[in-house]
This record gives sequence, structure tokens and C-alpha cells, in this order.
Amino acid sequence: MVEVKKTVAHEEFVKFLDDMMEKKKLSVRKLAERAGMSPSYLSHLKRYKNNIPSNEKLYKLADVLEIDHDRILLAAGRIPGNDDKLLGLMRTAGELSDDDKRLALEIIKKFVKSQESQADE
Repeated sequence: MVEVKKTVAHEEFVKFLDDMMEKKKLSVRKLAERAGMSPSYLSHLKRYKNNIPSNEKLYKLADVLEIDHDRILLAAGRIPGNDDKLLGLMRTAGELSDDDKRLALEIIKKFVKSQESQADE
């Protein structure tokens, strides 16, 4: 297996994961088993032989560790840590019905498209 580039973000994520595992008294094997992953995958992640997992895997880890999804996304560097408004929006969105989430997503897509159009002008 090829070693991935070790970054500060990866180091911080591994430290965060280690801290959460210690707090919950979970071994790599137990965490992997409960999150539906192989122990070797998590072991390689912790030794910088795998990149930071996909959001889907991060959510599974968060559920097992009993932490908010936005907290693990923040630790993984997927959302900026200094944007309280974005974190608040994510928390609010999590409480919406599926129909409201679809509507909100459509509004955001239209907004992003309009911003891209303006940037192209």
C-alpha cells in the first residue's frame, strides 16, 4: 500500500479520532466493527496510509463515537472551523423535513448558479 501525503489536517484528524476513541474506550477493532469498516482500513488511516475518509464513512464514525456530524466534518477539514454561521446553518438543516431539505438544496443550487453566471460576465 502506498503511503499518502501526510498533512497537518490529516495529523489533526488522526489526533481527534484517537482522542474520541480514548474517551469512548474503543479500540481500532471495536470502532471499525461498529462503524461497518475493516480494522485494517482504520489502522491504515491512523498510519497515514489512507486518506481522510469520505463523508459517509465520517458520519458512521461520528455515530459510533456519539458526536455531531458537523464536529467530525470540522475535524476532517471538510468545513471551515471559523465559520459559525455555516455550522449553524448545517445544524438547522439537519432538523428540516426531507421535503424542506430538497427545497433548500434547490435554492442553494440556484444561488450558486447565479453567482457563477455573474462571475463569468
